Amino acid sequence: MEDRIAPLDQTHDRAAFSCGKRGIDNYFHRHALQAQLRHSAATFVAVNASEPQRVLGFYTLIAIEFRDDEMPDVVARKLKVKGMGSIPGILLAQFATLESMQGRGLGRLLLTSALEKCLEASNNVGAVAVVADPIDQEAEGFYRKFDFVSLDPESPRLVLAMKTIAQACSRRR
Repeated sequence: MEDRIAPLDQTHDRAAFSCGKRGIDNYFHRHALQAQLRHSAATFVAVNASEPQRVLGFYTLIAIEFRDDEMPDVVARKLKVKGMGSIPGILLAQFATLESMQGRGLGRLLLTSALEKCLEASNNVGAVAVVADPIDQEAEGFYRKFDFVSLDPESPRLVLAMKTIAQACSRRR
């Protein structure tokens, strides 16, 4: 029995999914499939090959853009985008694992998949970073384990440079 990650579709049982966070569960139950069908967001689910309709976890990706004045100078210089006018990125908009699967490594598998998809997308469209908005301190701690850093000291928003993702992916190969 092996977990796999696939695009969300109508066969996945969204109603049975619960990560324990009402806002995330609500998004997944009510909005994820509609956003997927409208191409306004891309959601991917982790399922077990033996029970492919049961969702074990998911993540949602959305294209974003920053203006120069929205990004702190120190971050813009680090990403080498200062003065570009518009700065492309990818938002890791939703991210969760089934409550009973938490703490078992599924989050790492999902995040690795998300970052690989972001890197692939950046090679075709352009994006300098992946951005995350952690829902709480536990989520922030999770992202920080994977080298996400604060975009701004006064904001909970975290960022991971695409260059860092590319280096990590090339080391794994």
